[in-house]
Amino acid sequence: MRAWGRRKRRSRSTFETKPEDRISFPKKVAYGMGAFVNNLLAAAIGGMIVVLNLGLGMNPALVGLLGALPRLTDALIDPLMGYISDNTRSRWGRRRPYIFIGAILSGITYALLWQLPAGRSETFYAGSSSSARSSSTWPTPSSPPRGWR
Repeated sequence: MRAWGRRKRRSRSTFETKPEDRISFPKKVAYGMGAFVNNLLAAAIGGMIVVLNLGLGMNPALVGLLGALPRLTDALIDPLMGYISDNTRSRWGRRRPYIFIGAILSGITYALLWQLPAGRSETFYAGSSSSARSSSTWPTPSSPPRGWR
């Protein structure tokens, strides 16, 4: 029986990545920036719910409906966008034009999401935030399908 606290040492084997399989630092940064934007937009939705409910006094049922609207529109728009991008033929590939345009529109949509003037009605806040949050531009740059052709 071994003494208490002593562990048998195991040999560690190291794995080397082949030079041709290594990913350069700029590519890692570019991938990380895309992941950052994807998480930033998701966090904005949670922050917007707090602003609408607590800051502007919107009805919680309406705020909950605004949280569900993007999911409902995604259920309809995502398969349609997939079909369109699968059948797109351009010199830049099938999906890159949509990713490029979607990235620009996502930045504009994100800025518009926070442009809520004070003293408006609940309907105004619901309409302006639902149009920004239900936009199909958000998933476009963040989730390129397989292939990238």
